[in-house]
Amino acid sequence: MTQRYSRLATGQPEVATGSRLVRYVFSSGEVARDGHTIAPNGWALDAFRANPVALFAHDSSAPPVGRVTEIGVSAGALRGAITFADAETYPFADTVYRLVKGGYLSAASVSWMPLEWRYSTDKSRMGGIDFIRQELLEVSVVPVPSDTSALVTARSSGIDLAPLGEWAERALDQKLELPHLPRARIEALYRAARPLSRTGRVLSGVNEKHLRDAHDLIGQAAEKVRMVVDQVDGEEEDDGDEERAVRERKARALQLRHRHREDEEQMRARAKAAAARARHLHERPE
Repeated sequence: MTQRYSRLATGQPEVATGSRLVRYVFSSGEVARDGHTIAPNGWALDAFRANPVALFAHDSSAPPVGRVTEIGVSAGALRGAITFADAETYPFADTVYRLVKGGYLSAASVSWMPLEWRYSTDKSRMGGIDFIRQELLEVSVVPVPSDTSALVTARSSGIDLAPLGEWAERALDQKLELPHLPRARIEALYRAARPLSRTGRVLSGVNEKHLRDAHDLIGQAAEKVRMVVDQVDGEEEDDGDEERAVRERKARALQLRHRHREDEEQMRARAKAAAARARHLHERPE
């Protein structure tokens, strides 16, 4: 097996006092949502220890945000610590560290290359893989969906999110494909890192969150419609009744897409009106 795997570890990190070190539980032997297990004592760490870098979102095209200064297996889990670069060395790494320290980013992820494995015989997780020995390739700090809303609060607390917005913009421009981070989530990060403003005034955190949530829902709805249409377009047409059924499904999908476009335009118009109203209220004198 030459496929590279990755897994999220969503336990709360432990931030050390007086330093920029954060401790994580990177992986345990528990069954994950995908039905896989990783043997804690099967980790091969020598190659990783030769270059123990910590990335953001598994983005190897960007400089590392820190260094893994502790790594090893104890108490049935792969545990380690990341020491984050300071603001002078790498402003983006400092933003990530401050988000982790403030509790706005908590997830980490490991990626590995299987060395020895077998398919599970457990009927409750058919297709699951038991990884017996695996080589650690890298670890990353990873934003999860719930972190997006927290970023508005983080900015309100004084954390500079501009470096995160720049990272998201680059990831979108370069069309990066990152584990656990689909394009829609990168777009949400980009929007959350960029405050809505007009003539030098910034929307309140509550109003901004309402508008961003509405925009995200519109995007999710549009993506679902595209998926349905793509599936229908990809179906083969057979003779007879099945051919007619395919044509009918395509017609319904096209009607749905047309109706959705109209609904999306109306929702966007309402969102713009709400934004204008929120800005007007925000700009009124006390």
